[in-house]
Amino acid sequence: MPDHGRKVQAFYMSFLELGHAQMCRENAWLCVCAHTSVMVNKMMGGLSQMVGCILKQLFPKDGCNLTDTGIHLSFQDEEPIRLFAKFTTMVQDGGAHKEVWQCKGDAGLRMCIGCNVVLSNTNIMEFCTSDKLVQNCIKASELTFAEDADIRDATNRLKRFHDAGHPEFENIERSIGLTYCAYMLLNDPALDDVIKPASQFMHDWMHGLFANGVFNLVMHYLIQSLEDEGVEVYDMMFAYIKEWHFPRRVGNQNLQETFNKKTQERQQEFL
Repeated sequence: MPDHGRKVQAFYMSFLELGHAQMCRENAWLCVCAHTSVMVNKMMGGLSQMVGCILKQLFPKDGCNLTDTGIHLSFQDEEPIRLFAKFTTMVQDGGAHKEVWQCKGDAGLRMCIGCNVVLSNTNIMEFCTSDKLVQNCIKASELTFAEDADIRDATNRLKRFHDAGHPEFENIERSIGLTYCAYMLLNDPALDDVIKPASQFMHDWMHGLFANGVFNLVMHYLIQSLEDEGVEVYDMMFAYIKEWHFPRRVGNQNLQETFNKKTQERQQEFL
């Protein structure tokens, strides 16, 4: 059995003023916390409460915080400065979104907590408590995305239904798109002025571009256009990758099969 006892949940922060370096250079990442996953999982609310604890250290409601008080920085040969910061964006993948915001995640009925759209093949409208929930929209122009106040209101409604012991509470959770937890980030009054769930919500660039993202589609059209011009890209890539030799610990990955003829035919049928 694999031992997950050494897994670590790491939290980093950076500054928008650093530009593109904040995302592509590790020197621009400031590690603010690292805890074992075993410890985080034992906490009520798990990762959601963990993030709340970190934010309350940086932006406490009472006392010194980065937004109002800042940090006094002294230098040997220069004038001291005071650095201020505010929390603007939380970059996460789908799994982290689910754990931190207690939303239903990528496999839920909603795509994210900012959506007012659900799958069309469900009976969730029967349990919907909001008149903003719609189905069968295919254009972004037809959508009204949830704002910070909307998600706050949804969290409060969820808590009221939970405290009242509503018999259809599980279906209400599904319609709202959140999982109730007493220690969830959105239930912490100390962070009411810090957390803006819609404004600060962001998918990390890797999952947005590479993991079932737009990069795969663009690359396919590039390869297909070269094939149409007589360049046998699939055959070239298949032969090239077949010569790769992976370390023994990795094993035989058969990555060349990504460029076999069957793959080419399936992709053409899909598109």
